[in-house]
Amino acid sequence: MRTARRTSLLLAALTATTLLFSLAGSAASTFTDVSGPHAANIHAIAEAGVTAGCNSDGTLYCPADNVSRAQMATFIARALGLDPIGGTGQSARFTDVSGIHAPNIEAVAQAGITLGCNSEGTLFCPNDIVNRAQMASFIARGFEFPVVGGFDFSDVSGPHADNISAIAAAGVTLGCNGDGTLYCPSSPVRRDQMGSFIARAMGIDPTPYRITISPDPISFGQQSLGDTPASLQAAVENTGENAITITDTTIGGEGQDDFAITSGGGSVTLQPGQERTLWIAYDPVSASSGTEVATLTVSTDVTDPVVVYLYGSAVAAGNQPPTVDNPGELTGDVGDSISMQISATDTDGDDLTFSATGLPAGLAISGSGLISGTLNESGTSSVIISADDTFTPGTTQFSWYVAGTTPPAGFDLSLNRFYITQSVPAIDSSQAAIDQTPVVAGRDGLARAFVAASESNNSAPIVRLFWQSSAGSGTVTLGGPGAVPETPAESQISDTFAAILGAAAITGDIEVYVMIDPDNVIAESDETNNRYPASGWLDLEAVIVPTLEITLVPITFNGVTPDLSDPSEYIEDVLAMMPVAAYDIEVRDTPYAVAATTFDWPTWSSTLSEIANLRATDGSTRMYHGIVDPGYSSGIAGIGYIGFPAAISWNRSGKAGVVAHELGHNFSLDH
Repeated sequence: MRTARRTSLLLAALTATTLLFSLAGSAASTFTDVSGPHAANIHAIAEAGVTAGCNSDGTLYCPADNVSRAQMATFIARALGLDPIGGTGQSARFTDVSGIHAPNIEAVAQAGITLGCNSEGTLFCPNDIVNRAQMASFIARGFEFPVVGGFDFSDVSGPHADNISAIAAAGVTLGCNGDGTLYCPSSPVRRDQMGSFIARAMGIDPTPYRITISPDPISFGQQSLGDTPASLQAAVENTGENAITITDTTIGGEGQDDFAITSGGGSVTLQPGQERTLWIAYDPVSASSGTEVATLTVSTDVTDPVVVYLYGSAVAAGNQPPTVDNPGELTGDVGDSISMQISATDTDGDDLTFSATGLPAGLAISGSGLISGTLNESGTSSVIISADDTFTPGTTQFSWYVAGTTPPAGFDLSLNRFYITQSVPAIDSSQAAIDQTPVVAGRDGLARAFVAASESNNSAPIVRLFWQSSAGSGTVTLGGPGAVPETPAESQISDTFAAILGAAAITGDIEVYVMIDPDNVIAESDETNNRYPASGWLDLEAVIVPTLEITLVPITFNGVTPDLSDPSEYIEDVLAMMPVAAYDIEVRDTPYAVAATTFDWPTWSSTLSEIANLRATDGSTRMYHGIVDPGYSSGIAGIGYIGFPAAISWNRSGKAGVVAHELGHNFSLDH
């Protein structure tokens, strides 16, 4: 997979951009027909003076119109800050050129950007539509992008090939299909696409458009069913440099029925630094009990939607969860017989049923809370006891340490690797890379410590995680082997010390450190390597992510429409493979019918475009994902746009993995 990144622009291009901004400081554009993924770039080039729209009063941009060669010349001339040459009369160079674009056509011709459209150089063909290959040459010549190897598309050849490679290397294009193997050189260039091509070539960052919501997240705490709704205030601020119109403010996600915007949710235009106040109510009338999560989404006319989480905790009216007594940290030796009663209290007098996870090997718990059995394996176990009153269970957590044998003289334990993950990290990844892997806030994480021993042993050390964040602070004891390996394997969870760090602890400001043998029970030759990091705290990047809202589109091909009666089976791998906290999935009522008789590459590509068009036609802001039975079981299984929410996957073997793969492309991930 080719990966294109713009690392720098030529001095000539940078100089042209600087001149342009100094000469053309336009006011914020007010196009009423612009939305979608190209919107911010269109507004950015308008403010840079590259376009004034497509009508006399500058209110329309006509994003779906194709770009003519005359218009292309004007786009390029303005982007480079070229002075118009000559008047609007008949061109002395090209016999078919006159009118408003003539001075810019002459300017780009004198700059060597075009030689015309015939071999004699007497014609420019101003009304011909520009295709993607020609556009590449206009931009590459104008901005003097160098040709760079390794950026070859399978459908590109001929006189424009080097220039297509050049703009790919500069980050101006990633191709026309989901995996970046095609460029579609003969396809016409639309005005909305032209806006993005020009903005990327100029190096314009459209981030002067920015909306910030605070607080983030918005948490209501605990609320009893039937009580007066809780109400909180949130501020939506324009923290960018240009005016932004808020077009919609909505609540979505699994818990959306219990949250409501009571004030401030209408359309409004905010000037830079201006904010509007939202009042949000939490009334858990539809919940049984437990934590509820929803999303607050603010949509604008120029940016992607801005999303923050809403949290609430519902408890049954008149009912309180039981309180489970915590026995504290327990210790024992291999061979010990255990008979221990766990007790709990319930203020409502409900009958309780006990259960447990993580008990040491050889032990079990009865429904009445009696833990019994014989300890038969050394190590540290992280135990969770639950008492269920059929409404809201109460839980308590503690560690149970089963001692091993005394290690030999000169023995040493070391801890030089640790991470918290919510998916499977790459085997043999460097420690630095793993430390910097972000996690999803509000979602459980697996804390994993790699403890190595200097020699064969049965030391069974305690390994403890210490954490602190705005949610509080605490410790978690990591369960692990009694016989610590000399070289713990990444691929073997049993070689390492691990435990779940709960979702409530993982907030945006969480810090952690880990220690081996924090109580200094085990004699070692070196105690300085028992802590990670060696000093201070490890900052984790915990990111608030919105609920994944996805619509599956059944695709009818050769009379066959996939069965989407259980859409969750297509999304089950997403939580395991992608940084998603929750998802909201629905199936489009009307299938999309494909007329082709063979689901080959052109059909995949054209159908993907139609899925994107359906999303626009439906006026949806959700991910659109087509599901098709292509009539084969070996071949192309999926296709998706990189950085745009439309994709297609087959309904055959491994479909959940294919959906997750293509969603990764939608999230702007390459292979």
